[in-house]
Formats: sequence, C-alpha cells, structure tokens
Amino acid sequence: MGDTEAQDYVQLGEGSGSQNNREAEELEIQNIISNETEPQTNTTSIELLNDSQDVHLFTLSGQECLELSSLINLPGPTKHPEDIPLRNLLKSLNQEHLYDVLNDAGIDVEILKIIKWYHIQAVLKNFMISDQIVFERNIEQWRKDIGAPLVISFPVSDYAFSPTHSSSMWSIHSLSPSSPSQSPEPNESYISLSTILEEKNKGKQLMEFYKRNNCFQQQQRDLLINLIATYFDENNIHLSLCSSQKLEEEITHMFPSEKTEFYRMGKRGKIYFKYFNLRRHSRKLKPAKRKLISPQKKTNKSFHPETDAETCLNSLKYDNLSVEEFDSLWASCSQFRLNDIFNSTKQTEIFEKWPFYKKPNGYRLIDKDFQTLYPTSTSILSLWQDHWKTLKNFLMENIKDKKVTESLKDLGDTNFGEDDFVLEILKSIHFYLFPTAAVSRKSNTGAKSRSKFTIKDSLMAFIFEGETTQVLEDHITFLKSRGETIQPLILALREKNEYFILLDDYKLKTTNVLRAVDICFKCFFLFNLKYPPACENFWDFIELYFYMKTNTNKTKKMNPKLSTMLHTLST
Repeated sequence: MGDTEAQDYVQLGEGSGSQNNREAEELEIQNIISNETEPQTNTTSIELLNDSQDVHLFTLSGQECLELSSLINLPGPTKHPEDIPLRNLLKSLNQEHLYDVLNDAGIDVEILKIIKWYHIQAVLKNFMISDQIVFERNIEQWRKDIGAPLVISFPVSDYAFSPTHSSSMWSIHSLSPSSPSQSPEPNESYISLSTILEEKNKGKQLMEFYKRNNCFQQQQRDLLINLIATYFDENNIHLSLCSSQKLEEEITHMFPSEKTEFYRMGKRGKIYFKYFNLRRHSRKLKPAKRKLISPQKKTNKSFHPETDAETCLNSLKYDNLSVEEFDSLWASCSQFRLNDIFNSTKQTEIFEKWPFYKKPNGYRLIDKDFQTLYPTSTSILSLWQDHWKTLKNFLMENIKDKKVTESLKDLGDTNFGEDDFVLEILKSIHFYLFPTAAVSRKSNTGAKSRSKFTIKDSLMAFIFEGETTQVLEDHITFLKSRGETIQPLILALREKNEYFILLDDYKLKTTNVLRAVDICFKCFFLFNLKYPPACENFWDFIELYFYMKTNTNKTKKMNPKLSTMLHTLST
C-alpha cells in the first residue's frame, strides 16, 4: 500500500455460517486483489471479522469496492431507481429541497399517496411553517388530481379529542365513549387549515403577523376563528364537530405559542359555535335584498298591449315632438309599456327601453302611468291639508321620545304646507312605526352578525339630507359599495331646499317634499318594487292612509302598531 494512496476503513459484520464458506469468501477477495494490474489512487480498506473476532485486512480500489459491495451487500454510491419518481414529483412542486428529509423518513411517492396531513406536519416539524403549509397544499392538490384526496383518518369511534392526553406525533387524544356523536363519518372530507389560510388574503396576513411576532393576540384569534367558520359557510361545506376540533389541534401545531384553551368554549369549541351561528342565521334570515314584489301582487293587473305600440315608441325616441304630441303618444302605448314593466326582471331593463322616466320631466310620466294603473287612488298631495293635524296629534300622544314630541309641539298650526313642517311630521312617524325586521350584515372584518334595523336606518332609507351636492354624491357612492340594489330614495339638499328622487342612479328633481314623497311612493308601485325593509312600516302607512285605503298585498301580515294607528286615525 503506497503512502499517497487514500484509504478508508470499513468494518463489516458477518452472520453465522460454516468456516469453509468464510474462508472461500476471503480467498475470493484475495483473488480480486491479486488480479489488479493498474495502480489505483482511491482505495478502501476492509476488515472482515469472523466468529473468533480475528481481523482480516484487505485494501481495495474504488471500482473493486463497488464490485465487492454487490457480492457482500456493501453500501455503494449508486442511485436507487425508486428515488427518481420522488425527486421528479418534488421538482414539479418546486419543493425539491424537501427530498432529503422525506427520503430519510422512508417516504416515497407510494407513501405520499396514502399519507395523512398530520404525518406531513410531523415529518416537517423542523421546517418553517411556510414550507409546511405550501407542501400540504401541493400534496392536497396532487392527491386530488390523482383521485386520492386527503381525508380525515381517525382511530376507532371510541376516540376523539380531549385537552389532556396527546400522542407524540400529533395531538389525537383519547375520548370517553359517551360522546358517539363526535365520531366522524368514515369518508368525511377534511379541509386543512393550510388550505383556508392560503386561499384567503386575511389568512396570509395572519401568517405574516405570526412570523413577525411569534404569537397571536385576542384580535388575531378572533379573526382566525371567523376566517375558518366563514370559509365553510360561504363555500357551503359542512363542518362537523370532529373537523372543528381537528382544526383547533392544527392551529396549536402550526402556531406553537397558541393553546387549545384559547379556542375552546365548553364542549364544542369556538370555531364550531361560530360556524353553527353563521349557518343558522343564513338559513333563517338572509341579508335583506331589494327585489321585485311578490308574484301575487304582479298578477293583480292584466294588460292588453296596443297593436301600434312599437311605432309609438320609435316616434317617442326619434321624432321632434311638442309636449302635447309627446303626451298623446305616451298615452297611446300605455298598456304596452305597463306590460313591459310588469314582466321585467330588472330595473335596468325598464329604463333602457323607456329612458324618458329619467328625463327632467320624468316625474310627470310616472304620475300619468300610476293614474293609469290606479285611477281611483287618492294621494298625499290632496289629503295632507285635511289629515296633517290628526296625524300630528296622534304622534304627540303615542311617541315616547320627548325630544320628538317637543319638536312636534314647536311646529305650531299655521305652517302645515312648508317643507320643514311636513318633513318633521313624516320623520316623526318612524319613531312610532319603528322597524321590527332584522338583517344579517357583514362587519369590516367580514363577520356576519344579526341585528334589528334602527330608527336611524329607517329614516336613512326614507330620506337622506345633505348640506351640499358632494355630500349627496358621497352617500350614493356608499350605497353602491354595499352591492345592493338601490331602491327609490328621497335626497334633500338642505343648502338650496331642493328635493330629488334617486331612481336607477339618476336624481329626479321635484318641486317640494310632499311631491317628492308622492313620486317616490308611485315609483314603488309603477316599477313593481318592494319597499326598503328598514322603512317598510313607514311606506305601508303612506300607502294605506293616503293612497289605497285597502291592503293591496293580501298575503302580507300587517304590523300590529300600524293597524292600531290606522284604526285610531280613521275614527
């Protein structure tokens, strides 16, 4: 052996066997060495131990070591073919850096096809949370693509979660058999926490917050609970009790400073309670949407479209007509137009075909068509002078708010036709017929909460008062941002004492507040719209006291206070 030769020493343990076999193996090794004719720069020294602990030393070249390894199971530098699929998979997922840890754990592609999510987190426990989340997400998608999605895998039904005992790999805890309802269904799909956090911007923000601070405050915990519950609710995915408890355990594993008790509230947990409340509210009381009125009301009227109506419509659109000619043509196609309106499913369809309603004199056309629909109807314009005093006295006697009653007393009896006088009485009605409906609304954090409309909500749905035009425009922008259909609404510009009807994003100017109330009410009936839920009681009163005198919607139950008010005012 030369001084320049690099030598490695490997000790091989040999099992029991006959002395003759061992001697034959030694002789074969010596023959390999004796047949070597070219000098080798890399050599390996091997010690063979027999049963008597005698040491036999041989020196092999690198190539001879490889040949010998195949003879006596000596590990060599060869690359196993089964490693290639795992490397390729990780490379396609852009996570090739995880190869060594998975390979050392004995995990290959076949194992990944049956692995559970908590196994992944156990294997990658020394990696960053971001690596765990991305890998779980990638494997979840890959398993889904190959038809083997990740599912919950629990022990037998006598097991569930408890905050007292945990396994070394993952916190799956023993449970008393007295809770069989917590056992999951055999093939219940499980949405992992990493999936929810990756798909939601707020989830990514929470992960960034934890990465910076290594802990959560109560605000972040509440946001996380709401994020999980809302995800299941919005995607219409059932969240079982076991799944919610599993998510709690996953939170404590993904965010080590968190504790299970932060997310517990009795037996069911805060996540499950939040999800349950969201589902209950969404089933019983969906967010109030302003839609077309009920089919029962739509069928009250039948129309017989005129044969030459299309010609009249074209003439209205393209001919230069005098006011008298326009009014004549408008009346000539009234049945055709009303039939169009009552068969439309969207407001925009009506105003696209009949844009004249949004012209400066549109209120005149609304007035004409309402009279065509309800020729015997009275109006607030004709009845106000004879009814305001009775209405005012009733409100003063029945409203409990002292500020409102004092304001009514200060009005006096001589200015009943002025806008401020009329508006004060109309606004006071909301304090007696206050809203009783409830609505499910979203907060700034995205959480849904159920609450009743307030008197302020009722007033704002009836009339919005602004000092300047810009204030009115800002309010319209706010209404649009809610994503709801904007119902006919009165806008008051107090700076100039002007009143408008907000109709399909167009401000229709009227002469005074009584005329604004009159046109706004007629818009609901003409364009077949529901009253805003927040001030429904108010518009029901206007309808039954000043216009129809009888309930036009027989399927609708009348508010008891409204019934009392109408009865008292009529006697």
